[in-house]
Amino acid sequence: MPAAERPVDEPERLAALRALALLDTPPEDRFDRVTRLAVGLFDVPIALVSLVDSDRQWLKSCIGFPTKETERSISFCSHAVLQPDVLVVEDATADPRFADNPAVTGEPNVRFYAGAPLHSNGHRVGTLCVIDRRSREFTTTDRGLLRDLAAIVEREFLSNELSRTTQELLTSQSHLAEILSAAGDGIIGLDPDGCVSFANPAACALLQADVEDLVGVQLHDAAHRLADGSSFPWSECPTHRTLRDGEPGRVTNETFVRADGTSFPVEYTATAVHERDRIAGAVLVFQDISSRREVDSLKDEFVSIVSHELRTPLTSIRGSLGLLASGALGPVDPRGQRMIEIAVESTDRLVRLVNDILDLERLRSGHSVFALTPVQLSSLMLTARRTVEPAAEAAGVDVVVTPVEFQMDLDQDRILQVLTNLLGNAIKFSSSGDRVELTGTVRADEVILVVSDHGRGIPTSALHRIFEPFEQVDASDSRAKGGTGLGLAISQGIVQRHGGRIWAESTWGHGARFSVALPITAPPVEST
Repeated sequence: MPAAERPVDEPERLAALRALALLDTPPEDRFDRVTRLAVGLFDVPIALVSLVDSDRQWLKSCIGFPTKETERSISFCSHAVLQPDVLVVEDATADPRFADNPAVTGEPNVRFYAGAPLHSNGHRVGTLCVIDRRSREFTTTDRGLLRDLAAIVEREFLSNELSRTTQELLTSQSHLAEILSAAGDGIIGLDPDGCVSFANPAACALLQADVEDLVGVQLHDAAHRLADGSSFPWSECPTHRTLRDGEPGRVTNETFVRADGTSFPVEYTATAVHERDRIAGAVLVFQDISSRREVDSLKDEFVSIVSHELRTPLTSIRGSLGLLASGALGPVDPRGQRMIEIAVESTDRLVRLVNDILDLERLRSGHSVFALTPVQLSSLMLTARRTVEPAAEAAGVDVVVTPVEFQMDLDQDRILQVLTNLLGNAIKFSSSGDRVELTGTVRADEVILVVSDHGRGIPTSALHRIFEPFEQVDASDSRAKGGTGLGLAISQGIVQRHGGRIWAESTWGHGARFSVALPITAPPVEST
């Protein structure tokens, strides 16, 4: 049986492995949960989580047979850890690397092996593998599922690293104090109940309070408000969700209250602190964004003024070019005609951009009047399809609508604007022969409308910013696909004015899914 080669990054790989602090530690149920799931998911008798050291394999989980027998079989893992992707051995007896392995020639009679590498700090440190006593195939779907399970194990590695890092910081109090004192942002530590456990000088200055007055105070109840200054339950606070689920939270449109009762707009992030597989608290990093808001307001006002001033001359230019293009002022030679047509197209795009800027400015300032009337959703969805049909036919894309028979109060024109924008985007980023779908679901308190496509999708790193004005997944999109880059920002403003939510889900290369959730009992949206 040939021995596995040593990885080219062996020193760095071993350093990453030992940094996990998982070697020679007792078995843990968090890894057993994954192997139990693998056994059931792939219908195999054996599943392992192993960490591959230079001279042996450390088992963090073993489901299927005794450890002493497993030690004989996991030489497979030394080969698997060399692979950039899943290693599959469909019949070990036919593979010269493993045919004479004692675990193949004797108990437990391994025939099939599939192992996904486990990474830490960019290095392959172990494997998640499934083993069967019979030869079998392993499909592309199977490989994807095994990778997904391996990602769960890797998140547990990350949790271990975070706990170790947190512990190291806690044991170096003087260094931590220097970092916190030097930071310009407000930094607050919270216990699992959301009470302040520490606050750096910047946080005390921003809240105009001494650290003694802050420690032990439930921060949300004392100082956290919505953007309009109103209070809201702790259970609905993003930081509460971070402490409950461990997911990082980021907020850009809420308010903190100073000790004297005045308030300021705040942007903050909340990150959970883990200790021994439990959430021990959270760190809140926040900034006073009053100055930024003032700059944004001036910028929006400037853009609005410029856009209004552009509208009148653009209308005149467009009208004159239209007359020239139609031949109303006499014939034009072919070359001149093409130049006029290009000028018309460019002017039309500029007019759309100005109109979109003004539309977005009115939405953000609250000057856009919404009129809610009873709307039959099925009719609205079919109207949206008819609106985009010319673009769909030109692109060779099939638009399929599954109407929802439900009536609710909406601004019909505005929600139609949202749906046609989402459908239009889906068509633009689909290939000929693809299908775009518009579906809906009625829930207890909201309706969710979904536009999905099978195009190139959106990278995960771009999902958080695609609703910002002028944002494009690719800088060339505005040239190649057309559009002003404001459609999603406008759609978000319309949905939010209805009291709803809009979000995107996608994996790069596998299409995109945009969802709009509208409350059945909508709040008043008419401007005052």
